[in-house]
Amino acid sequence: MSQTILLSEQQALLKALHDVRKGSNKRLVKNIRRTFWAIIQTSILVILASAILNISHPSAKLNLSNNAQAVSSIAVVHSDSPDPNAILEQVNNYRSQAGLKELVMDSRLQVIAEMRAKEMVSSGVYSHKNADGGIFMDEINESGYYPATGCENLSLEPSKDVVASVNGWLASTAGHRDCLYDSQSQLAGYAAVKFTEAELNGQMMPYYLVVAIHTTDF
Repeated sequence: MSQTILLSEQQALLKALHDVRKGSNKRLVKNIRRTFWAIIQTSILVILASAILNISHPSAKLNLSNNAQAVSSIAVVHSDSPDPNAILEQVNNYRSQAGLKELVMDSRLQVIAEMRAKEMVSSGVYSHKNADGGIFMDEINESGYYPATGCENLSLEPSKDVVASVNGWLASTAGHRDCLYDSQSQLAGYAAVKFTEAELNGQMMPYYLVVAIHTTDF
């Protein structure tokens, strides 16, 4: 509709200009000015209407939300470490085979997992407890989040192979397997970093730390 209005007014302006060529008078000049300002006002209204439509249209908001979610659901990958996203993919493969829902990488948990990994590298201490004696759930709560339940798996392996950590958890009898297969968990935060170098079979080998946090939705 807006385009039709503009076209008709432009035609009116052209007609007025044609009349001027045939014989200019004050009335024609006045008509030209009136038509010109009408076009300007209509153009402004069309621009404003388009802007309002773009802001209020649900699909525009949905697209922005989806894009943000896609970016935030990817864990940080360090060039010298295993890919935590690939590790979670392996975990989800086992969960799917067991009839459990796949875990979704959550940006909030991913940040906390990355922070915990860096704290361990900095302190040189491989532990579920930080320097203050707090565990992963304490750090989640301190960040303002309160999931009902959760668990944390840690892994320290001399291999960048993404299955190394998962195989260790599956073979564990200390709760790691239970954490991997926890039916209540829905969200995950993963981080993988190079922890240290140590001697293995007479050779210095890099060891890689993986932090895997699983929680219920919150």
